Amino acid sequence: MPLLAGPLAGGATVKKRRRFKQTTYLQARLCEEAERLKLKAAGMTPGSRRTALLARARQMNEAAEITDFLAAPKSGEAA
Repeated sequence: MPLLAGPLAGGATVKKRRRFKQTTYLQARLCEEAERLKLKAAGMTPGSRRTALLARARQMNEAAEITDFLAAPKSGEAA
C-alpha cells in the first residue's frame, strides 16, 4: 500500500513520506561528526558532558570502521 496523501475510512489522511537524498557517503558523514564532537569536547572542561561527547565520537569512528569492513570485497569473490 503506497504512502500517498488521501482520505481513509474515518476521515484520517496518510502523509506522504519525505525522501532525502544523501550527498556524501555514510563513512564520510560519520568521520566528520566524530571530528566535530572531538573539537567540541576539546574546548570543554573535564566532566560528564565532555566524557559523553568523546564516547559518542568513538562510537562514530567505530561505526565508520564497521561500514568499511562491510563494504570491503569478500575474499574469494570475483571483483
